[in-house]
Amino acid sequence: LFDYKVLCFNGEIQLIWVDTSRFTNHQRTIFDENWNVMPVNLEWENSSKKIPKPEKLDVIKKLAQELSKPFCQARCDFYVLNDGSIKFGEITFTSASGVDRWKPESFDKELGEKLILPKPTHFKKMSKAQIAKSEKAFLEKFCKK
Repeated sequence: LFDYKVLCFNGEIQLIWVDTSRFTNHQRTIFDENWNVMPVNLEWENSSKKIPKPEKLDVIKKLAQELSKPFCQARCDFYVLNDGSIKFGEITFTSASGVDRWKPESFDKELGEKLILPKPTHFKKMSKAQIAKSEKAFLEKFCKK
């Protein structure tokens, strides 16, 4: 069973990776969105076997784009079962807690430059009394039994 992980920035696919032999001889192959092997690695070496393009890659890509659209960065994981059905695995915002290393290291910067962060939100300054009142209102609304 292949684990398809689709990395998106602002709803746009940046790459897809596939983990294989996860519990015996973990390997990971990175593809662009057209299923071309990219000359990069993320912590693990490329699979020694050719990974076939999934028949439902277009569906996986559409699902990933839709799920990731509200976020500046998200990784959406999918499985394609033997009967051809697609199963959603997870959506994550911090793959491997952000500690896996790219090879070459320069790809980390190249990928990061594609990330568009949201504009900062300015918060209204509040006094301690206003904060306490706001917290009390929150607790009263959401903690009633």
